[in-house]
Amino acid sequence: QYLAVEFTDDEWEKLKHPSMDG
Repeated sequence: QYLAVEFTDDEWEKLKHPSMDG
């Protein structure tokens, strides 16, 4: 399925690969 989101590519990458710093 295609998700119609308003994220930028960078934001989407961060969602797919969240930071483990916290």
